[in-house]
Amino acid sequence: MRLNEFLADREPAWTELESLVAAARRGNPTRLGAARIRRLGELYRAGVTDLALVRRKLPQDPVHHRLEILIGDARTLVYGTDARRRTLRSFMARDYWRRVMERPALLLVSALLL
Repeated sequence: MRLNEFLADREPAWTELESLVAAARRGNPTRLGAARIRRLGELYRAGVTDLALVRRKLPQDPVHHRLEILIGDARTLVYGTDARRRTLRSFMARDYWRRVMERPALLLVSALLL
């Protein structure tokens, strides 16, 4: 792989991903709109592929560090969860029982074993 060609080819996508990550961090990520959120996902997946390639072929290059930070930041936006912290009380009151009822077969097996 020629580093200069790789960088010239992929740099615009990384720059676009950086701008989308920055825009999402400035406000609510849902304000990006559906098209830009889809684009964020596309660029994230392409960036993960690029990172895997760079890890294998160019582990000592500075671009490796840049991509790791960028992909890490984008990952929290793509796969992030609700930022609200739940209390133990609310978990035991609602979420625990919901999770138990999602798995009726396991509940039946545990009752039979008892």
